[in-house]
Amino acid sequence: MSILSHFAPSKFADDPYGYLTNQAGHGCLGMFAMIVYTTFIHYTTGEYPDQMVVGGMMIALYLVVWESLIWKFQGLDSLEDTLFFALGVFPWFTIDMSQVLYQLFSWVAVISTILVVGFTRRL
Repeated sequence: MSILSHFAPSKFADDPYGYLTNQAGHGCLGMFAMIVYTTFIHYTTGEYPDQMVVGGMMIALYLVVWESLIWKFQGLDSLEDTLFFALGVFPWFTIDMSQVLYQLFSWVAVISTILVVGFTRRL
């Protein structure tokens, strides 16, 4: 069984809890992606990237690569998933995250580790 099968698109039409956790996950994924990418760029170049450019790029990449290429664009479901991903990215448009970048990265590392362990235990 492919690991991607656990992430197959679903509208959760009859599962309100599944819908809630799915969209909350998309929001967290948007924030996590921004934190990891920005930390990587800052660590490797010493420069803090332009938040607007990186945020827009991250949203576009999510829609094109994940929702369109990997999941073959599922219409409204793909757009809704992208909206929630974008909501996770949006704080980067309004807040100067350079002051808390490494604290946020530490938070992402801890939470991601716990999620990966919990996920793999259930495979």
